[in-house]
Amino acid sequence: ASASASASADDDLKIKFIKRRHREFVALHKRLEENSLLKYHMKNIKGPSKFLTLPIGNMDEIYVEKRRQKLFEYLNVSIKCLK
Repeated sequence: ASASASASADDDLKIKFIKRRHREFVALHKRLEENSLLKYHMKNIKGPSKFLTLPIGNMDEIYVEKRRQKLFEYLNVSIKCLK
């Protein structure tokens, strides 16, 4: 019985990819900092840099991957802090 329970839990934990612009993460961080209920939790979290943007048309894979990794780390830290 426990095997089927863990199988259904695994089914709920699927990874999904959603395309978002870097500026959307910057805006999200700003909104979280401005929220009076979350401000205390967000004060020690460094948000995504506004200045870490790609020049228009530049899709250098290494640069894009580094930025993706930093955003992934930011989201993980934010989620852990807000739990």
